[in-house]
Amino acid sequence: TKEKNTLLEYIRGYEESEGLRRIIKDREAELLELHNQEVTIKKLRAQVAETELLAMAKVEKSASSNQEELTSLLTQWKMREYELQQELQRALSEQRRAEGEI
Repeated sequence: TKEKNTLLEYIRGYEESEGLRRIIKDREAELLELHNQEVTIKKLRAQVAETELLAMAKVEKSASSNQEELTSLLTQWKMREYELQQELQRALSEQRRAEGEI
């Protein structure tokens, strides 16, 4: 019976070892999954940062383009305003001459 008890203890120890091995294997799989998730998160963060930089560059370029367009329009408007003032001055001068002739 001592041999039987020793054999039973050995079997229990073996079963316990196998149970612990399964637990370790499960934990290793969980750690690997967590590591993979961490890698994915890092990649996604890098992609988000790159996308934000590209978006900011696009916005800045668009703003610069809009600023150039507005500056051009303002210049054109001022030139047209000047031309209209010149026309008005000529018309007033002609009117005064015409009134002087009458």
